[in-house]
Amino acid sequence: MLTINLPFPVSVNAMYSNAGKRRIKSKRYKAWRQEALKVVGGARLNSLIDYPIMLQIALTPPDKRKRDLSNLEKCIGDILTDNIIVDDSQIKLLCMWWDDEPSKVNAGARVMIDPLHSPAVQELVSSLEDVK
Repeated sequence: MLTINLPFPVSVNAMYSNAGKRRIKSKRYKAWRQEALKVVGGARLNSLIDYPIMLQIALTPPDKRKRDLSNLEKCIGDILTDNIIVDDSQIKLLCMWWDDEPSKVNAGARVMIDPLHSPAVQELVSSLEDVK
């Protein structure tokens, strides 16, 4: 399992701004990408992961505001693409959750990547199939 601790992600709703008829990356998103790239660059992989994966994301928010969990995956998937994984289509199983109570000091995203066919992932998939 590869674990990376990223800064708390920008919501998909705040990733882009309008510039006339064009959509451009927002200042908040650019700043987040810069910080995230410092962390991702520190992972120092010999080559990009090029096989199906399970992506787990545990989020600690910076405050108690209500947030849509699903709006926070996009920029994480984008930063992983071309830096850790070849393409985000490799994410075959995605699991996200709120990890801790809000914390300005510890806010962030703990990102865990496992090969889809690892024993731990297969055990999880099997237990999910039992729920059907």
